[in-house]
Amino acid sequence: MVKRNSKEIVMELFLGEPNNQEIREVVRNIYSKDSLCLSVYYSIEPILFSFIISKNTKNSFILSFIPEECETQIRLDSNGKWIIDDKKKYFLGQNSFCSYLPITAEDVLPITSCIVTSTIVDRRPFSEWELEIIKEMEKFDITNEKNLKIPAYKTLPLFLSLMFSLDPYIPSISGNRENTINLIKEINTSEIAKLEDLNESQLNTLLFRIISTIVKENPKFTRDDIITDRFFYLDYDILELAFSLIYSFDTIGSNEILQFVLSSSYAEALISRFRQTLSKGFSINLVENKQSYYIVETVNFNSPFLVQIILLQLQKIRRDKMIIIKDNDKLYTSRFFIPSIKKEGLIKIDDRIKNLIGT
Repeated sequence: MVKRNSKEIVMELFLGEPNNQEIREVVRNIYSKDSLCLSVYYSIEPILFSFIISKNTKNSFILSFIPEECETQIRLDSNGKWIIDDKKKYFLGQNSFCSYLPITAEDVLPITSCIVTSTIVDRRPFSEWELEIIKEMEKFDITNEKNLKIPAYKTLPLFLSLMFSLDPYIPSISGNRENTINLIKEINTSEIAKLEDLNESQLNTLLFRIISTIVKENPKFTRDDIITDRFFYLDYDILELAFSLIYSFDTIGSNEILQFVLSSSYAEALISRFRQTLSKGFSINLVENKQSYYIVETVNFNSPFLVQIILLQLQKIRRDKMIIIKDNDKLYTSRFFIPSIKKEGLIKIDDRIKNLIGT
């Protein structure tokens, strides 16, 4: 038996609240570096953050996915998010990296989309700091309202908003056109009705049906999980845009994110592509739970990253295991789950990948 030295002290690291103004100034200083090398982990939020910086810096910029290659680093650990610069560490908690970026009219859409994307990926509500930052952007015509967390309810018929809903994912409704239209009929409204057309009684009935359906899979789901802050800019629903960004990032690659950052009008192409995918109808079925991964059978739904987001809501999986999609007996994953691979977009599981993931 080994005796511990009486002088040994076991210390716990207690992390306080982020110093938001200090971090904001650090990010401003990063912009002004003569030569910027930025190391990030492979996920959509840090990449969005990096591309916004790269667009605005006038000097040389290098983006690296090697953790400690650069003096300026973006990190994530079990405590939360960090920025490391000039050998100093700055703790962000769960706040989005993009909530510390300088706000300009040109970057309103990328920054807001990045913040909303962060909440989707992290499975969390908006922080007070993030809400404060988005409120600052109201001078650029960002609007905020409390309403249902279903996409594009201002522009699409209600049945499509429900069918396209991924967070919350509504079992038997999300992805199912027939069931969604039947639900619309049950609350005594038409197939072309929008959310704003519902009276109070119809809205309450709809909420009851949504919540009671989800609670069967996730007993912790409440009304607060579906009525939340909703943000709109020009004709864009930021929630729908955030999901469109995640989808294109996962299935095509980070160049889609760069195009969006360089030209916000590219959002139209991202949303159009995503709507076309979802409008076909889709289904997701967890079929195998392996030691280091899950195999999920899908129909018309080819984003492993979004499959993870959906199944985490239903409390069916652990976050630390990768998702492999099974589609017509072919198996796919994406770089999000194997960041060491340079190829982006969907990755077919071949012998080399099997060796990497230990199948």
